[in-house]
Amino acid sequence: MSVIALPASLQVHTLSMGQQDFSLTFQSGDSGAQQSRVLAPPRWTCTLAANLTLGPVPAAQWRAFLLQLRGKTNQLALYDIKNPVPKGTMAGSPVLSSGVAVGDTVINITTTAFATLLQGDWIGLGAGQSRQLFQVVASVAASAGGAMAVTVEPPARYTQTNGSAVVWNQPTALFRRMESATGWSANAASEGNFTVNLIESWEP
Repeated sequence: MSVIALPASLQVHTLSMGQQDFSLTFQSGDSGAQQSRVLAPPRWTCTLAANLTLGPVPAAQWRAFLLQLRGKTNQLALYDIKNPVPKGTMAGSPVLSSGVAVGDTVINITTTAFATLLQGDWIGLGAGQSRQLFQVVASVAASAGGAMAVTVEPPARYTQTNGSAVVWNQPTALFRRMESATGWSANAASEGNFTVNLIESWEP
């Protein structure tokens, strides 16, 4: 198994991101009362699609990219290419100001004075197989001393230690393909219909 980086020159026309939830709901046949149980943490999903028609060079890049994923074998390190950096002003080298426990949804960060993260921004924690991608769900500004408490989703899956780096520039998650089959279409003038459906890949 290898981790593949998204080629910078790959012509992606559409990126669709979402989240797959694994909770299960039970309902009483007598009272109608409901109860939910979380079977597994949620995972990010993503679909990448090219233009319907491509020239020979970008089409060849797409073929190579899909084949290097080797069905569901290799992982893709992917960030939101439409929102690679925060809309807020946080930059530089932010770090955790306290440890993160499994299940946490508030991340305490030390950054520059009055730096901001806006609702919908992405940040990442960890590296390698233990990296995790979070979305900021409430806009927040740091204090004059740089303290910032960021509310995120989904909950943390891994512990992180005080002083660990917070990734704001192209934070990635690891994804695998949902399908094993690879295909595309072509005519005399062009090639197209390059699409890949992905779901976040992680091992607890």
